[in-house]
Amino acid sequence: MLTGTLVTTNGVYHNDDGLAKTISPIFYTLESKQIKSKFCFSWDTHRSLRYKNVVETSPQIFCKAQDDDGTFETMKKSIEYNSTQAIFGILEYLDHAGHTFGFSVSNDKYIEALSDSERGTRKLIDIVNKRKTKDLEYCLIVITTDHGGVNRGHLGRTIMESMIFLHRIRRSSI
Repeated sequence: MLTGTLVTTNGVYHNDDGLAKTISPIFYTLESKQIKSKFCFSWDTHRSLRYKNVVETSPQIFCKAQDDDGTFETMKKSIEYNSTQAIFGILEYLDHAGHTFGFSVSNDKYIEALSDSERGTRKLIDIVNKRKTKDLEYCLIVITTDHGGVNRGHLGRTIMESMIFLHRIRRSSI
């Protein structure tokens, strides 16, 4: 996750796998090049297991929130106060809704979680657009998912389980 590598390289096959020590997530690579970065999340496994090696060397990157609302708030403040040059956030509600209630557009709880994620993302984009310095900045917003799902799982090889969504927004099109 957030490494630009395939599972066969990064070693993360399941939720209880840590990132291979030879692989650096993007936010760590940027931080090591003096580009102040933040990684915002609510699922503690990201800190306690997935990126444990990075936490030991660069704990300032990690911002654990109570839930997705807290993750949004942390990212919002980083944008508003210009405290970070690169912000990465993982929203968990949609993933939890899929695993709990099912990955399906006919599932109201899943659609509600998707709508909440979209609203929050729109708010972050609006905050970027309201910055007084926005015309002097280069901005790239990348929105992606970590996996799809079937029923309540995603460990199979079907297109619904392995396909991810990726969307980018450049300053000129925000």
